[in-house]
Amino acid sequence: MTIYANLVIGQDGSTTRNGSSKSLSSQEDRRRFHELRKKVNCIFIGGETARSEPYSKTPIPLVVVSRSKDIEAISTNPLAKIFNTNPKAALQVAVNEYGPDLLIEGGPNLLIEVLDLVDELYITLSKEKGDGQIVSFDGLTRGFVMEDLEKVDGEIFYKFKRLK
Repeated sequence: MTIYANLVIGQDGSTTRNGSSKSLSSQEDRRRFHELRKKVNCIFIGGETARSEPYSKTPIPLVVVSRSKDIEAISTNPLAKIFNTNPKAALQVAVNEYGPDLLIEGGPNLLIEVLDLVDELYITLSKEKGDGQIVSFDGLTRGFVMEDLEKVDGEIFYKFKRLK
């Protein structure tokens, strides 16, 4: 079983601009997270991400952790399923139902709640600035060791593995 997580962070530590991470994400960043999706059995996000990001269609099952059973933005996605439970319990149900490899694409609040279960953490440090929630890069990567770092067109792509 491998739990992957992927997050884009603006150069100012923000995770969104104008309510979405898409405006912080470059074409190269999106290419990389689509490559990550090829390794997993399902995508795992929170309700806030489901409402603000484009998840109306996904190539693999989409698990949404939310107290609200009605999220219009994913209503057209036949592969989406909403779990109304705590994130760690939902993650375990998703693994049991869809398979052992899962990608967390949810925002920082969801990621922080399940960070201790993440095996591989991918962070893109964008060259853009945002206006949304600020996260601590050091806080997110505590308990991980950097395995790879690549700079492309002013962005930095990090890969971290959980310290064993």
